[in-house]
Amino acid sequence: MRTAEERLALLHRRAAALRRKRDRRALRSWGAATAGLFAALIGLTVLLDPVAHGLGQSGSTGATLLSEGAGGYVLVGVIAFMAGVALTAALIRRGKKTRFRQENRDGEEDRTAQ
Repeated sequence: MRTAEERLALLHRRAAALRRKRDRRALRSWGAATAGLFAALIGLTVLLDPVAHGLGQSGSTGATLLSEGAGGYVLVGVIAFMAGVALTAALIRRGKKTRFRQENRDGEEDRTAQ
């Protein structure tokens, strides 16, 4: 029969394993979301940019944003900025939750050690 300390240690190990599993799953999800956003960004750039088809011939690549057909660039830039802001906000929120959980877990371990 196990003592209370052994059961508590097993409980903490299992909780840590579940936490690592959840974190790995979240990391894979964020990676897939990032790859999907990147693919969408590239697709929008190709689909909405009529200027890009003549870039190799014109030789004035720096002036393409000043031309009339630069609407695709602007749209893609705005969408990329919005996606970056949303991703940054989500990661900051997740980091705060992780730090809060870590602080609570450290506090519980300190109480059980005493």
